Amino acid sequence: MSSTSEDSLPRTIVIFGASGDVTCRKFIPALFGLTQKGHMAQPFVVVGYGRSPKSDEQFRAEMHQGVRKYSGSVWAEDAWRGFASSLYYVAGDYDSPHGLASLRKRLDEINGSGNSGPVLYYLALPPSVAEQVLRTMAQTDAASRDNARIMLEKPFGLDLASAQRMNAILAPLFPEERI
Repeated sequence: MSSTSEDSLPRTIVIFGASGDVTCRKFIPALFGLTQKGHMAQPFVVVGYGRSPKSDEQFRAEMHQGVRKYSGSVWAEDAWRGFASSLYYVAGDYDSPHGLASLRKRLDEINGSGNSGPVLYYLALPPSVAEQVLRTMAQTDAASRDNARIMLEKPFGLDLASAQRMNAILAPLFPEERI
């Protein structure tokens, strides 16, 4: 493992846009592979957040199909079962403080007080929707609570003006080293 201490690794990953193609084809299969190789902090949870209503079980079933098809890892059903038990889902609107409050409540239910690592917010979203999420995070102070980090999909904005707008929203939410 690198020089990063395990205490600084994310123990919770929240994926905004979890019902999208990138999550099923790329992100969850990559996390499964990292887990198989022992590169994920333990214990960890992945909470998908998307507009499509679905249960944890439906989310797990969709991700199961994606991992089987796209992971490239040697498949082991028992490894999947262990990994899948760490997957959860919350439905909500991206521009809704109520949606982020529901996410926060669910994170507290899942993690209790035992999760000491930072939360990684992964925005698997187009720039215009990512901007909505960032604005809502700013309104609700969602990022300041968990030693949070953020990862954004490329492209970062659609043009220079929208990239500057997103950067202006990001700057007060996350120190540069946590982006």
